[in-house]
Amino acid sequence: MIGKTDQMNWLNYHHLFYFWNVVRLKGFTRAAEALKISQSAISEQIRNLEVDLGMTLIERGRRRSLVVTEQGKVVFDFANQIFKLGSELKNWTMGNSPVQKTIRIGALTGLSRNFQLEFLKPILSRKDINFEILTGSFNQLIQFLEQYRLDVILTTNNRPSDSSDSFISSFLGKTPIVLVQSTSTEKKTKSLKTHLDGPLFIPSILSDLRSEIEDIFQTEHSSPRFLGEVDDIALLRLLALKGEGAAIIPKIGVLNEIKDRKLRIVFEFPRIFQSFYAIHRKESVPSRDVRDLISQFQTNLHDTKFFYH
Repeated sequence: MIGKTDQMNWLNYHHLFYFWNVVRLKGFTRAAEALKISQSAISEQIRNLEVDLGMTLIERGRRRSLVVTEQGKVVFDFANQIFKLGSELKNWTMGNSPVQKTIRIGALTGLSRNFQLEFLKPILSRKDINFEILTGSFNQLIQFLEQYRLDVILTTNNRPSDSSDSFISSFLGKTPIVLVQSTSTEKKTKSLKTHLDGPLFIPSILSDLRSEIEDIFQTEHSSPRFLGEVDDIALLRLLALKGEGAAIIPKIGVLNEIKDRKLRIVFEFPRIFQSFYAIHRKESVPSRDVRDLISQFQTNLHDTKFFYH
């Protein structure tokens, strides 16, 4: 038997449904037409939801366009998941094919596209799953994960967790850091110091690799001439291809160019690696698919020479 306290904590899904439709259809008028009820009735239902949740979801004023508050956006994201799961349940009970599940992935700005593609490979051919990718800073992505707007974050920054934490940080693997140059340039036998003293493109000061790279310059007593400091691995690769200078870059970032012999590895630094992590919530429905993705990625590491456990 459900107690009174439990009943009071139940969410009124009718109220949530009206709010979801107003935001989804971008206005009270369209929602009223679609649901075949009056705008005033919808407005009252949403006010009841706001009272129930103890927060303002929609700004009310003289603006003609719909303005959803930050808390309202979070509630809308929850509603999307709730009604999508409801649709999947209904389809399953009727023996129909399930609705596509969506995995919402956050990728750190500048993260290697090759790494992201390797992570996505297991689901690219699956018809029951699609994905959305949002890029941003580490703090932005963590905030979106906390707000249930993302299911997993792909990052080079670890987030240590303890038993009280609601997140899990899974180590995916690491890739060596290499010095590369375009094969369009003449190949000469030079010392590492000579290469480092030449024109270089390197990761920016914001990169987690920067301090270790600067340690190399000090160890080799080199005086590098920086042509550019770049926060994006894809752009760093393109600059190396131009042949105006060598580049220090994660090996996974130039995977295809090395295979196609457009870039050559001048030197592989033996003690410098870029590590990759997947951060996700401990308890959520999509996390089953996220955990499967992580497991498959870790299992497939042996298929590439660019990643290590």
